[in-house]
Formats: sequence, C-alpha cells, structure tokens
Amino acid sequence: YWRGRNAAELAYTDPAGLPALRAAISHYLRAYRGVLCEPDQVVVVGGTQAGIDITARVLLEAGETVWVEDPGYGACQKALLGADARLAPVPVDEDGIQVEAGEQLAPDARLAFVAPAHQYPTGAVMSLERRLALLDWARRAAAWVLEDDYDGEFRYGRPPISTLHALDQGKRVIYLGTLSKVLAPALRVGYLIVPHDLHETFAAMKAATDRQMPIGEQAVAAEFIASGRLAAHVRRLRTLYGRRREALRAALSSHLGELLDIQDSGAGLHFMARFASTLPADTAIAREAQRRGLGVRALSTSSPLKRQLQGLIIGFANVPQERA
Repeated sequence: YWRGRNAAELAYTDPAGLPALRAAISHYLRAYRGVLCEPDQVVVVGGTQAGIDITARVLLEAGETVWVEDPGYGACQKALLGADARLAPVPVDEDGIQVEAGEQLAPDARLAFVAPAHQYPTGAVMSLERRLALLDWARRAAAWVLEDDYDGEFRYGRPPISTLHALDQGKRVIYLGTLSKVLAPALRVGYLIVPHDLHETFAAMKAATDRQMPIGEQAVAAEFIASGRLAAHVRRLRTLYGRRREALRAALSSHLGELLDIQDSGAGLHFMARFASTLPADTAIAREAQRRGLGVRALSTSSPLKRQLQGLIIGFANVPQERA
C-alpha cells in the first residue's frame, strides 16, 4: 500500500475515517445487516472499547447512569467507568435484557448498552417484544441505546436477525460494529453509526482522543470490503464455524453431558454451559481449559454485581473439528 503514496495521502486525514472505508462500511451494513446509513454517519474507531468510550464521552455527563447487562461484557463496563459513568446492572434472561427491571432500577438512565443479536456471555437473542420495549423506553426517557453487534453475522441454520438500529431507523440507537470477529482483533478497526446531527460531534471527540486510525489499515480494509471479499469470507467462516460448533457440542455432550447444561442460541462464536451438578469453581476449570489451549472463560467473572453465577463461556471458532 505505501508504495507510490503522495504527500497529501500521508498527511492528517478526516478523524471520522477514510472516505473510502466509510463508504464501504455503509454499503456492507446496508446489504448484510439491514442498517440503513450513509457514509457521513460512519465514524471509524479502534475497536469496540474505543467506540464505547467515545459514545460515553459524547452522550453522557460525568456521573450519569448507563444500563449494562448482567452478566455482561466486562471490557464495556471498564470503558464506561473510565468515562465517569455510573453503572446500573440489569438482569438478562433468555429473551435478553429485562427492560422492566431496568426501568425500576434506573428509570432516568441516559444510555443502555446491549448486544441484542447474541448477548455476551449468555448467548441470548433479544426477543422482538423486548426490543420494542427497549426502544419505547429510550424514546420516553430521551435516552440512547448503544447496540453492540460484535458477531451478528454468525447464525447457524436460521435466518439473520434484524438489528435494533434497523427497527428504530437510527433515531435513538447508536450502532457499534467491529472487524475483530470477522477478520482479526489485531486490526483494531471498528465503527459507529451515528445520527447525522451528531456525526460532527463524534468526529470531534475522536480527533480529541485519538486523532485518527492508521491510514494503511483503513485503506486495506476499505478495499477488502468494497471488493466483496469480506462478504465471501464471512460466508466461508459461517460454514466452518458451524461445523466446529456442532463438533464441540457433540464432544461435550458425549463426555460431559451429565455435568454441563449447554445453552446455545445457534448464533455467534461461543455458547454458555451451566453446571448441572456440583463442580469445582468455574474459575479453576476455566484456567485449566485455557492452559490446554481452549477458549474457555468463567461465567462468574462476567457479573458486575459479582453474583454467584457458575458456568463456562466456551468459544468454538478456534477449535478445529479434529480437536473437539
């Protein structure tokens, strides 16, 4: 990429991201995630945590409250605390975040962080009823919803599920996406889809905190997406990961079926297993699994309220079928 670059191309660029990458992301999201957006709504960020941080800094005053899922994504909680937000942990069940509980706990919250397509770590897919209830609360409370669609491309044996952003038409929803799951975490390329009237403010905050993403990575990502290779790559991964998921589930059922209750929504890159009988602490089991090269984490570490949850978060994307 760097060969033949002129001086203008090596200067500071738009902090919201290279125009070519923003156009490619906009087209990709329209085609494959149903997110109707224009390039001038896209803000390129350094991954999911950077997107959370910038969103919190733009939308929140210090000390304002954010609904977070419980159990939930620990890195999100850290990013929000770093932006001086107050966390209101809201329980999650098989239908996603419990909106009524959130309204009772913190009705005046300014922001809700949710992963409706495949909640981390439970794997719950938010029901339509909950989605509508969440959007209704956001409208009534003049609050915002930050939708983390970190692995929404991956569903197995079932049709894709619509985004909250599409359901809301982007009125109260900020959409957060990433290339970490479909390509590689080391790229550190994510993106926010924000309303037109907030784009300049988000871009200014990006400039103030991080100036811009590296140009080379942006240019390569733009070409990869615009050429259609990302979409083809995701289709191949969906087939590969689906086979790995089935192989690992079968192996767990065969060897540990009486000990683990596998909760799998048929989406994403992980599923959750609750303990069906008394076992050692999930942290000890997770450490041993990690020592053996498996993508396993302890469920108990994902609760901001430190609830006594016991179980395992089991990733299957990095487990070849022959190792399952």
